[in-house]
Amino acid sequence: MTKKTIKNIIFDFGNVLLNINYALTDRSLNTLLELTPNDKEKIAKLKKYALKYEVGTITTENFIWNVQRLSNGAIPQGQDVINAWNAMLIGWDNTKFDLLDKLKTQYHLYLLSNTNEIHITWAMRDLKRNHNIVDFEDRFFKKVYYSHLINLRKPESEIYEFVMEDVNLIPNETLFIDDLLENTSMASSLGWNVIHHDPKNDLGTVIQDWILNNT
Repeated sequence: MTKKTIKNIIFDFGNVLLNINYALTDRSLNTLLELTPNDKEKIAKLKKYALKYEVGTITTENFIWNVQRLSNGAIPQGQDVINAWNAMLIGWDNTKFDLLDKLKTQYHLYLLSNTNEIHITWAMRDLKRNHNIVDFEDRFFKKVYYSHLINLRKPESEIYEFVMEDVNLIPNETLFIDDLLENTSMASSLGWNVIHHDPKNDLGTVIQDWILNNT
């Protein structure tokens, strides 16, 4: 097996660094908007608005307003929409902060996430309030890439190409870690080394084992 030289590690956010559960937001929104499985058109619109919000083509205010209009009952308050949207965000494993601190002494670390303003606002507030971390992005990463700010999302090839060109990454010197197979598959097709991460596994052990067996 040809050994690799890894200089860059690119992390996904949700279910790699931040624990999330998509089903909680689905359930919360369905309850808030009084949606049933028969509301297929409204559910399709909700997904469409979520995708638009994730690539930054609609603002937070516009996203909330569009979600409110999907209600089968009384229009919910904006904060209720935000709370339901954030329901998927579980919290952090403190050992991952130590892992990032260790890895950044040996590799260039980056963050590449399909996300949105509401979720990032929650994450940064939670880091400050519960973990005393006020400089998450600057402390751990050379650069962060959020889909809603660069108007691109995984698994579109353009987002990986954007990152490569922006910091002159060499694909075979780059390790990308994501919990979704569609995202790692696209990265792999572009020459990146990848780990399709199962959130049930310990991230530090997964990275250590991969590096031990491949470099």
